[in-house]
Amino acid sequence: MRHRLTPILVSPDVPIRAVLEIMNAAPKVTPEAAPSGIVLVVDGEQRLVGIVTDGDVRRAVLRSHDLSLPVETIVNRNPITVPAGLASVDVLRRVGDQLAARGAKTRRIDRIVLVDDDRRPVDVVSSFELWKESEVGARTVCIVGLGFVGLTLAVTMAEVGYDVVGIERRPDVLAHLRKGTPHFHEKNLPALLKKHVGSRLTLEHAIAPGRADIYIVSVGTPIDEATHVVDYGHLTAAAEAIGDVLRVGDLVILRSTVPVGTTRSRVIPILEQRSGLAAGRDFSVAFAPERTVEGRALEELRTLPQVIGGWDARSLDLAARVFRAVAPTIVATSGLEAAEMVKLVNNSYRDYVFAFANQVALLCDRLGISSTAVIDAANEGYPRNPIARPSPGVGGICLRKDPILFAESARNAGVDPRITLAARDLNRAVPERVAEKVLAFAADKGIAPEKLRVGVLGVAFKGMPETSDVRGSVTLDVATALRARGVRADIVAHDPVVPQEEITAAGFRPAAVEDVFAGSDAVLQLTNHPRYETLDFGALAASGGASYFFDGWNMHHPDAVRSRGMRYDALGTDRG
Repeated sequence: MRHRLTPILVSPDVPIRAVLEIMNAAPKVTPEAAPSGIVLVVDGEQRLVGIVTDGDVRRAVLRSHDLSLPVETIVNRNPITVPAGLASVDVLRRVGDQLAARGAKTRRIDRIVLVDDDRRPVDVVSSFELWKESEVGARTVCIVGLGFVGLTLAVTMAEVGYDVVGIERRPDVLAHLRKGTPHFHEKNLPALLKKHVGSRLTLEHAIAPGRADIYIVSVGTPIDEATHVVDYGHLTAAAEAIGDVLRVGDLVILRSTVPVGTTRSRVIPILEQRSGLAAGRDFSVAFAPERTVEGRALEELRTLPQVIGGWDARSLDLAARVFRAVAPTIVATSGLEAAEMVKLVNNSYRDYVFAFANQVALLCDRLGISSTAVIDAANEGYPRNPIARPSPGVGGICLRKDPILFAESARNAGVDPRITLAARDLNRAVPERVAEKVLAFAADKGIAPEKLRVGVLGVAFKGMPETSDVRGSVTLDVATALRARGVRADIVAHDPVVPQEEITAAGFRPAAVEDVFAGSDAVLQLTNHPRYETLDFGALAASGGASYFFDGWNMHHPDAVRSRGMRYDALGTDRG
């Protein structure tokens, strides 16, 4: 028997009032605190008669039970007990089996009594302590939100041995996922989804009580690009749903990108209010940002370091244990706010770097010199500041949203975020310059804007690594800018990955590459998908359509286009 049990061993004839005093004093015992909220009632040979918890005493008080009566009048003579010496995972399974046999609605209890072969108490442990020490197979993870972030994490965690419950509120998406069909393109995702759905991965519409020990929130936090107002609707709903089922010992991990301070000031109060529990004391909270790139998410979940910040040291430790089965390295930060900021720093810096490259391109464009030649010359043999290549704009939800969230965090702290916002404004303006160049070509050829036929190559927000995600697509921005300048004809579009119905939904007319060239006056390549590296401009020019080609990613030699009778253009190109 562990020495710490001695203060909470009582005989059946001890008065209830004295038992209450023992419970209050037990956590203060030194050098090893006794288990709190429980006493063990034993006979003269120290064999367990039963247990009394603080809940039993409260119920006795509410019934106006005489507290001077012996404790045996309220003792639970049939508590859950487990033989000492078992591994943590086996203890949890034994407890679950006993509760199921008794018809209990929950599969967990707060305090478990470990006994020897003679039913003498050896220790009292909590489900939380056992969970902390147990193996992966004993943990169930509930991932709320099965978009690009949540679904890739769900199948990865199932692959490494977790039992995962995925929550998706969109009925059409949920139906496809249950059939093993993901709703977006990601390398190797269909195979992993089909492998685990119905076994280690269960898909549900809502969170059910008692199904999980760990909750990971991966819902969207969209912003209005015009007003920069964050929509917390999905995050609030997720926190409320988790709070309604939260139990002592559970762990909540936020993975959604948020302004610094959101977990502490917005999410935790909801969890506490809905559950009646307290963060740190009753449940743990951590922030673990997602930093994978779409198209390589499954690979990067297993290769990138996982940054984690916790409400307290225990929260950090538990979250690190969860992700240690997935990520090769855990990077611990000082707290929730530091972890929240890491994701914003990563993407805001990338947006700034791309903005500088695009500013170089815009300047070169006015000067009539090649931006790629200038940047390549600046980079060659000079390791201190490798400059990125320019693009027709910066696409994707994260690189558009995160600098705004970083700027909001800065303003909230009294810091001027002018550099971050200036970079975002410049990147947002690049598609406008692309549209101006296309209209300048049309004017030079005497084609009125309303008569101009435009075709685009690439509808997704990027081409490498490939994705089907059209959210935040530069192609949509350029199309909007063209239409604002009077282009009225349907814009035809090709994308190697985006389904035709999604191309149509995005406002384009789907077409093969050959038909894009044949049916357009101007063709714009706006993503860097490898499929477009090998365009046969000879065959495409023979269609007799396009006479202008805009190379948004500088993937082609100008002479390869000009030699076929088409005008070559880019952001920053030698005049020829």
